[in-house]
Amino acid sequence: MSTVQIQKVDQEMEVVQIESREQLMGVIKEFRTDIDKAGRKVLADADMLFFRGITAWVGWVDDIPVSINMTHFGKRRSHVWEPYANGYLAFTRVSERRKGYASGLTREVMNRAVTAGCVRFKALAGTLLGYYLHKSLGDEFWALTDKREIVVDTPLVTSEYLVSIGREPFPTDKVPRTARKWTTRPEKLSQEELDAILAAGPLRYE
Repeated sequence: MSTVQIQKVDQEMEVVQIESREQLMGVIKEFRTDIDKAGRKVLADADMLFFRGITAWVGWVDDIPVSINMTHFGKRRSHVWEPYANGYLAFTRVSERRKGYASGLTREVMNRAVTAGCVRFKALAGTLLGYYLHKSLGDEFWALTDKREIVVDTPLVTSEYLVSIGREPFPTDKVPRTARKWTTRPEKLSQEELDAILAAGPLRYE
């Protein structure tokens, strides 16, 4: 367990790693008392993801679970972009949104990912709130999937750090490995392109 200071609301949040399915389902049950339609779709995969070995962290405030993050720390290193931390799920209960809990929890998980040896983070933002979460973290967006999820592929460390530990820096003229399934253009999506995507219709889970 660790503690994260959420400056936006001047509140401490305890971050706890889920150890059992029983513990996870108890948290999910609590979340379902304060949820929206998109949240139900997002949390529907939580049990399956945990069964597959994806780690879950929950942020607690005053003995209430406020946010959950499920991310896998990869270990494979077959090219310059790896190892990746793969973000699968993020949810914050409706009454606790826009307070900084999701971003605080995600930053804590990303710090742990770096400690575990990961150098990049990847995810698919399938809700507007997910997009805004990644935007608030300064993450890089590369493409839109055919299911209307925005592709996130972003560095966790700098190229200077990679060089300092004897690794190659990230190429600046190539598409990150994960994003190549959806784009061949070695440029991030511009804000104008992102605005056009959001104006065209709802994302996958909305």
